[in-house]
Amino acid sequence: MLKVENIDTFYGAIQVCNQISLEILEGEIVCILGRNGVGKTTLLKSIMRILPYRFGSITFNGQKLDQLKTYQIARMGISYVPQGRQIFPSLTVLENLKSGTISAYGKCGVIPEEVYEYFPILMERRDQKGGSLSGGEQQMLAIGRALAGKPRLVLLDEPSEGIQPNIVDNLKEIIRQITNNTKISFLLVEQN
Repeated sequence: MLKVENIDTFYGAIQVCNQISLEILEGEIVCILGRNGVGKTTLLKSIMRILPYRFGSITFNGQKLDQLKTYQIARMGISYVPQGRQIFPSLTVLENLKSGTISAYGKCGVIPEEVYEYFPILMERRDQKGGSLSGGEQQMLAIGRALAGKPRLVLLDEPSEGIQPNIVDNLKEIIRQITNNTKISFLLVEQN
């Protein structure tokens, strides 16, 4: 599904990713572990073309991503949940979820019922501002927003950061359920 071959990514003259290669199959959960500053987030940003890589190649379902814009990659079926979640704090939960459909389709779409099945708290809190949610609820919202666009691959950057251990365990189980039920693949980067 996703094939990263010999990626070299730089911040100015400083090389962060050096000859990174990996492959992710449909329905697979892959985790990249490493301490701060080793290039995990840079790799995810390279896949999404938020940060262009200088050398190497990335393909998704056989199509090269090398010249595509971030929104085009999202519309191909790759969703990105950035570190720190980056939900829209002044928008409601419902509005945040709808933004996931817009990024995937270019227009506002219907939020899939599965999002609420995996994260029932989002239905309960749909009229509440995103910024008023707990850290764990915000992470659920960020993942729900990513799923709202019906992706085939979800990139998760440090999903356990700042979240209670029991919520982290719950998120792990939900990610497994999603993969088992839908064959959506996940690429996670974590320190732990």
